[in-house]
Amino acid sequence: TSVNADGSLNYDYEYDSTGQIKDNSFAQVKTINVLSSDDMVNWRNEGYIRVAGEQGVATWASNSWAPAVAHKTINGKEKFFLYFANGGSGIGVLTSDSPVGPWKDETGELLIKGGTPESAGVVWLFDPAVFVDDDGQGYLVLREVVFRQARKNIRTRLALLKLSDDMLHTEGEAQAIDAPAMF
Repeated sequence: TSVNADGSLNYDYEYDSTGQIKDNSFAQVKTINVLSSDDMVNWRNEGYIRVAGEQGVATWASNSWAPAVAHKTINGKEKFFLYFANGGSGIGVLTSDSPVGPWKDETGELLIKGGTPESAGVVWLFDPAVFVDDDGQGYLVLREVVFRQARKNIRTRLALLKLSDDMLHTEGEAQAIDAPAMF
């Protein structure tokens, strides 16, 4: 999908330079659809969240892949957190007081990004999953892809990170979990 100038969504194929439909690169995924259910059988379409791009909440982001959502009570107030992959370059986070929005970008940048000491050797960072334990501690798990030997040997691992109380920062070092067959 892409976002039109008026903010509406355009569901269309991707085309090559000759006008032929090409394989989906997922480069235009900038929104996330929101569905809700009272009984997990009947579903309502609550619309979409404009996550990335010029019309998005996170204008610095180019994509919104593989979202994960969590909620946590902070200072007596229910907060919602939407983690998303900005392509393979890292993980961003948006916040809201409601699962249907409006959403805000409180960090102004990626929460997890490549090129940091924590991601040495990692080529792609994506597929976030978030968990808030019974004690209120939040954790983020993401997939890291490492190429060895000039992209011939792809190795995938999971990274487990402890989230700060505000769910917008990480604490300590990532714990790597080897997951060789995950890709």
